[in-house]
Amino acid sequence: MITHPQIPDPYAAPLPPMYSAPQVPQPDKASAWKKILVALATVAVLGSMIFGGIMLKSVHDQQERNDEAASSSSAAASSSSAAATSSARAAEQAVESERSRRRAAAHDIEASVRQMANEHVASGFIVGPILLVTCDPVTGGVEDITLETTTFSCFVTTEVTTDGRSKGFYYHATMSWTSGRYTYGYGAPS
Repeated sequence: MITHPQIPDPYAAPLPPMYSAPQVPQPDKASAWKKILVALATVAVLGSMIFGGIMLKSVHDQQERNDEAASSSSAAASSSSAAATSSARAAEQAVESERSRRRAAAHDIEASVRQMANEHVASGFIVGPILLVTCDPVTGGVEDITLETTTFSCFVTTEVTTDGRSKGFYYHATMSWTSGRYTYGYGAPS
């Protein structure tokens, strides 16, 4: 039988009533990728936080083990460290004591040179009065305790000019630190 599309078939089953199909929105491809990226970023952040927490715990545990090892070895090292510190302090005190002795000896040299210069003034060898005596190391010094001798140049001031310059005479002294004796005399050190 031939049916015409405009003429309904009388033998055909009745057609159900026509309803329009619900409109399902089609997902936007860009928003789908955004959701995937947000999900991946969230997973990455959570994973980083978990990994960081594990690493912090591991570092903390290792630090505790190191502290325990250090404290147990610290007791043994502390006794040897105390002995070394005590020895170092004693050596430092000995060095400072020697320097103090040398500074005092330099003042003694100045006093001896002053006494000699006063005798020279009294005998008429030089013209006085003696105003000031200063002795400075020429070789070595009083701070370098490794030196066995030090030569001093001493200047005996007998006059201060109006422009502030000093006039006077040179003396010299040589100190033997090992024997504790010194020699001194008139004239510049040679």
